[in-house]
Amino acid sequence: MKWRASEMSFVIAARFLIGLYQGRDSSGEPERYPTPDRLFKALLSVACLNYGYTSEGCLESEQISETLHWLEGNPPDKMRLPSAILSDGYGAVAYRDKGFIEKHKVKMAGSPAVSAYRYRTDDTLEWIWLNPPSERIAECLENLCEEIPYLGESCSKVHVIAQVREDDADTPDQRSRTYIKDDVMDLEALNSHIFINCPTQGRLEELCTNYNKLNSRKVSKRKINEINATENNLLAEIPEGRSVIAVAYRGEGLDTRDSTRMVQPWDRAILLPVRVASSHTEWKPLQSQTVRWAVAMHRFLIRKWGFGAPAVLTGKYMKIPGIPQPANNVAIHVLSDSLGKEFSSKLQPTVRQQLPAFLILIPREMSTEDFAGLCDVCQRSQGDSLYCGHDLETLEFGEPRIFDDSTIWQEPANDRVRYWKPLPFAMAETRAFTDPQGRRKWRVRETVALSIAHVWRDLFDVSYPERTGHQAKEQGYWEAADAVLNDSSPVQIVGAKPAFRTHMEDYAHHVQESNVLRGCNALIRFSEDCANECCAMAIGQTRHLGGGLLVPVDIPNDLIAHDQVTGKEEPIWLS
Repeated sequence: MKWRASEMSFVIAARFLIGLYQGRDSSGEPERYPTPDRLFKALLSVACLNYGYTSEGCLESEQISETLHWLEGNPPDKMRLPSAILSDGYGAVAYRDKGFIEKHKVKMAGSPAVSAYRYRTDDTLEWIWLNPPSERIAECLENLCEEIPYLGESCSKVHVIAQVREDDADTPDQRSRTYIKDDVMDLEALNSHIFINCPTQGRLEELCTNYNKLNSRKVSKRKINEINATENNLLAEIPEGRSVIAVAYRGEGLDTRDSTRMVQPWDRAILLPVRVASSHTEWKPLQSQTVRWAVAMHRFLIRKWGFGAPAVLTGKYMKIPGIPQPANNVAIHVLSDSLGKEFSSKLQPTVRQQLPAFLILIPREMSTEDFAGLCDVCQRSQGDSLYCGHDLETLEFGEPRIFDDSTIWQEPANDRVRYWKPLPFAMAETRAFTDPQGRRKWRVRETVALSIAHVWRDLFDVSYPERTGHQAKEQGYWEAADAVLNDSSPVQIVGAKPAFRTHMEDYAHHVQESNVLRGCNALIRFSEDCANECCAMAIGQTRHLGGGLLVPVDIPNDLIAHDQVTGKEEPIWLS
């Protein structure tokens, strides 16, 4: 088979047959994904057991050596990681006993699968090399990979294939799960770096030497006594690997900006059901309490994560000149009767059955590794309590449900046009002011437009350079609002009006004392080519903490007409 390297890449793909991976690194910590070094050891094991690589008379010995040496010091250029969720032992099976031998007696070790990670059975883990090997090496890798029975422990049954593949354009979903080898770490990618163990030059010789050392036929009696006196398990006697390096990979999704299409700002979700602790009553929070509950939930997640919680969850970023923070963070919203029957009936059945619940929205900027960590936190929270205040109920968490996308709403009927409105309203992100020329006033429509521009910052090219003074900042706000209200914008805002409540402070979070709290409401319509028709979205100052959740308003086609002034469609009562 002939190929041109510029158009091809070499891919080793692993699909776990029962959707479970269980393995530990050299320190005994559970691994979320098998590393290239683990793959290297699996290939060597297959070469020895199935082809007799280390024995005399192996016909493929030279080809196998060449193949394994090609992997040494040649880490994958890319990795595509599936979503991994801690399984708590669910579905894992131990296919053999585990233990060790001490003083000629078998010491059994427990074999719970509490460290197993669950993948989707149709998802694959891919190691990608942009420069394919020679046909001889590629053929050998194909044969060896087909023989690998499992990666990690024996319960991690796997099907591994190696192939040369054309370089097709990745989908947004693939880019969000792709990590690129980063030889020179830059500050912009600090939040997305992960470190993966890869074999270096000399790894093959080191593994063979260690095997011979552990399985020597001639062992002195004194050595046996020393081992019996100090050995607790076999890990203590495995020599430390020195021909392994940790290679840095950064998330490709963080650097991917689609400036031509309005993509989902939050592309994954976690639904965490709750119930009132020590009571059979249903949790029915008021709309004025959702921000307060979301703040309590946010603090709980950070506390449960512990040290090292990612900035996309905490909202606290390292301030580096010239590097803006992501447009959106993890958002937390309350799904309950506070939505009202009109809107809760439009939820997907799989979502509606779990109510009441907290909806945790995952931004596109959150790396696969951090998302898996947040899934772990939610899994470990099952049965825990959430305390919000002496005047409110104490909640107990149920089993979380993980969504690979943020589609929570049903599609509109064919004879309906979908608009959106913030529930109960969107909190204004700035005060009202006139433009620098003094010709225009900042109204509710501009307030809604600015909130939309902040959520889809990349699409509307919203950037605030080194502006000093209020006038310069206000000029930036006007530019952002004008970009959304432009005739060519994919967003239409109609019926904008102010909204107020008696205690507006209940709907806000961390607002400057000099600002007057203002709510705003409007009907928002996105163009047909936007990927937001059924997705969870939120706008406004509290979009990350319980406020401004966009709910669908489906209007019959008969009530939609063209406006003679703007030429756009809008409800007839607004024309």
